[in-house]
Amino acid sequence: MKYLPNFNSPRAICISPARITALKPSLIKTKGAVINTGICGSSVSRVNSYIPAYSIFKHTLHHMTKTYAKEFAPYDVRVNMISPGVLETAVDKSEKSLQTPKGKQINLDEIVSLLYYLMEDQACNITGQNIEVAGGYCL
Repeated sequence: MKYLPNFNSPRAICISPARITALKPSLIKTKGAVINTGICGSSVSRVNSYIPAYSIFKHTLHHMTKTYAKEFAPYDVRVNMISPGVLETAVDKSEKSLQTPKGKQINLDEIVSLLYYLMEDQACNITGQNIEVAGGYCL
């Protein structure tokens, strides 16, 4: 399977259509999977967002995920997005985790497991989805 890296900058968002178009033959040949990394809540607008530019790019990525999923679906190429919530780190044991209904932060292994699953053939009918792994943080 072919894996495309996360669109993590404004420049990457701008050049990604050309990049995906260039990779289209390879993705079709391998029936690859594209997994983008979003952020919890990227499917809804938050007017009071504290980082507006970052939110704009993640909203754009969410839309691009759906657009490319529709374009590539006839070729059995899946395009999805994983949107984590508050990630557990050794440094940050913030009170944000207490704001989730589950009351805990997300472990990176949970994200990696989902990423691997979405790349497997078992996930052949999952496309165009934004999967939030956030313990209910964005409910």
